[in-house]
Amino acid sequence: MRTGMFVISLAVLGAALSGACLGQDNAVVPPEQLWERLRVCIGKGHLTKKLHKARTELGEEFTATYSHAGVDGTIETRFWHMWHSRGLDMRFDEESRLDYFILYLEPPATHKPYSFPLPAKLERGDGPAQVLHKLGEPAEKTDLQWLYPDRGLSVTFDVKPSEGAKPKVSHVGANAVKPKK
Repeated sequence: MRTGMFVISLAVLGAALSGACLGQDNAVVPPEQLWERLRVCIGKGHLTKKLHKARTELGEEFTATYSHAGVDGTIETRFWHMWHSRGLDMRFDEESRLDYFILYLEPPATHKPYSFPLPAKLERGDGPAQVLHKLGEPAEKTDLQWLYPDRGLSVTFDVKPSEGAKPKVSHVGANAVKPKK
């Protein structure tokens, strides 16, 4: 009898812990919680129960793509899981761990726009001034991308300010938080 109760207790504890990445049980994650719930999955292996649950809750069949190209001629083996209808991609590193995910507000032709709430009070249509007001000065910045490693956040704009158009946020990315030095 005690052994049976112990096994049931472990099963209940395991079920409670397995829901930490996205929603509990089989509930759908409310859209306003999607960003934070996915952030918890960063660093998890793609075959873990947590990432399986994330893929299940995101619904729809995803597309898997493999890449061997890196930046500046380096070779990086990575793969992506892409939800075209949700405007969301997940990138996995060489050890099959989630290391980045991206929300497309201005998506490539293959995707629909991400339509759920954005992190850090960002809004669709925000330009550099609004992003600066909401997030402060980025740690690293180019004309198109601002990086906030202490928040595990990147913001990419659709055009360079020098091109005469008014830039606005085109996508938001998440990676592991790196504390300020």
